[in-house]
Amino acid sequence: MNTLLNLSEKLDKELGKKDRRLKIEHAQHILPSDIPRFKTQNIIASVQPYHAIDDGKWAGKVIGHERAKTTYAFRSLLNTGTKLAFGVMGLWLPPIH
Repeated sequence: MNTLLNLSEKLDKELGKKDRRLKIEHAQHILPSDIPRFKTQNIIASVQPYHAIDDGKWAGKVIGHERAKTTYAFRSLLNTGTKLAFGVMGLWLPPIH
């Protein structure tokens, strides 16, 4: 996320701020310091809540337990005024019983 936010910032600096309606897909694993950047850079956070079930199995091992605590920060994003888009990739996911 941080790299994408940095690229968006660079784009604004080099070409000027415009209504680009940029969207970052799978914006689930965000550094706490990057959460307000979605709003200030007018980027839509596209998230897939269903993945929280699966990510919980591996997130602590892959990104670290401390960072995993701040994933799926939907409320924090909303509190900053960030626009959220919720999606599902349901065709390949197993049914929830």
